[in-house]
Amino acid sequence: GTSWATSPGSLNTARRGLTNAGTQTAALAITGYTDANVDVVESYDGSSWTETHDVNTARRNLAGGGTSTSAIFAGGYSTAYVGIAESYNGSAWSEVADLSTVRNYHGGVGTSNISAFMFGGDIPGNTANAETWDGSSWTEVGNLNTARNGLSGSGTATVALAFSGTTGSLTANTEFWDGSSWTEVANVGTARQQHAGAG
Repeated sequence: GTSWATSPGSLNTARRGLTNAGTQTAALAITGYTDANVDVVESYDGSSWTETHDVNTARRNLAGGGTSTSAIFAGGYSTAYVGIAESYNGSAWSEVADLSTVRNYHGGVGTSNISAFMFGGDIPGNTANAETWDGSSWTEVGNLNTARNGLSGSGTATVALAFSGTTGSLTANTEFWDGSSWTEVANVGTARQQHAGAG
């Protein structure tokens, strides 16, 4: 489409610091924070949200990717910074191998629960660290050029963008991942942090 829908259906549980997976007609809204961390997951069918299978560890400020039936998310803040990762098969969440670097406010992308990519974040302190997921383990790969947190991303584990965030001050910086290294490309129009990306 060429415009934003004004009434796509509201979440059942209002929250912040959540992550997502899927498309505009088949999506997941995963965990987040109300007045406490929640383990709630809601699925979207293109018109309404339905609460579905809860995660094992409630948290906020995490990152994820995949589809509404094959997703993964990792990191965030529970009672402390965590590296915990959980994989979804369409009917249940299972804890899998932890991130190598515990982090929150990081970027993440993925195509399924066996292919994902997490980068940047707060450890505490900004990190440039990046890791790929192959379905069984996380592998550290080339670092971002600019360490930051509150960034977002789009793409896959082999072709991705990391954009904006904060280094201590807001940045419009955008970097392109080609599967082996990051290259700085055109900045976003407005520097910001703690936003979302897709595509």
